[in-house]
Amino acid sequence: MALIYARTASSTSRLAVALVAGGALGNLVDRLRFSYVVDFIHVRYWPVFNVADIAIVAGAGLLLIASFASRAAH
Repeated sequence: MALIYARTASSTSRLAVALVAGGALGNLVDRLRFSYVVDFIHVRYWPVFNVADIAIVAGAGLLLIASFASRAAH
């Protein structure tokens, strides 16, 4: 199934899925090692987050962009 997706999806979609999967895997590793997710980036007026969270949000945003782009192309 993943191979079919990799051959048919755009490079943006593949990057987006890789970011979401990588971020989820990073948070899972933290959860298994420490029983909690290590959040270490603290911006003054924003909740604390980590690099895995950035990857998940960026991947989800790219998926939205790729979705709208593919609809516009059809």
